[in-house]
Amino acid sequence: MVTPEPTVHRLDQVIKYCGGVCGTAILDTAKNANYPASVGIGFSVAVKVKGLYGEVEKTYEPDASSWGGICVTYTSDKDLIVDLINEQTTDFGNYVAPPQTNLPASETGNRAILAWPDFKQPSSYKGNTILGGEDVAKQLAAIRFFIKGEPGEYKFNFCAIGPKDGTCPETCEPPGTTGFKNVHKSAETLKATEVKAILNGRTLGFTGIKSTATAEVMNSLGQVVARGAIERTASTLNLAHLDAGIYMVRVVGKSVNFTNKIVLK
Repeated sequence: MVTPEPTVHRLDQVIKYCGGVCGTAILDTAKNANYPASVGIGFSVAVKVKGLYGEVEKTYEPDASSWGGICVTYTSDKDLIVDLINEQTTDFGNYVAPPQTNLPASETGNRAILAWPDFKQPSSYKGNTILGGEDVAKQLAAIRFFIKGEPGEYKFNFCAIGPKDGTCPETCEPPGTTGFKNVHKSAETLKATEVKAILNGRTLGFTGIKSTATAEVMNSLGQVVARGAIERTASTLNLAHLDAGIYMVRVVGKSVNFTNKIVLK
């Protein structure tokens, strides 16, 4: 018997506040350094499955070729470098430069569509192993983003990442408008509605909905995998088509702005 490895949600409050993963990259240049400073953040795609006693039973590195690439919705004060990681690019005994591409700075929000052929190894790489985006996508382990350059402080927010034909929104919502900050601001409304998400097998029900709202279920990549109109007379979503795992539920309406985590078994 194997069970999916539990996800560590250290960033739950950040995600709720930002509507994604946001922060400030603080760049400084060390004395006598011959290269510019950089700060990076990565999103894992590979899945580890654990056995009954916690031992790693198998690691699945998905073939993401069918994605065609990725979509990214983000804000950033500075240009970004995006690279793709698999087992070859993390072999420090035989350095292989990961294929990468660039994203322009966007302070007001931007949705970028990146095809696998857009990712290429940097021209400075002189190694013998040649990898393109399509090669790494066959066994994709992670997607990484870097801010690199002159010393300074640069804000960023990654609101959505998914397959090229996914459902990344066109822009990011300003931090605090859909997260816990907004929940605190709207405490009276939420208390009045007493919204709850109740999972019964593969049926997701809601209570406390006072008017028509929209419910969305998102996977770990931020993709919307289920969506429906929720009313007092029809407050359920059928999730029978989804795999076991951890999902985020978001309900948005005139008098409600609610997020919650669910676990499908």
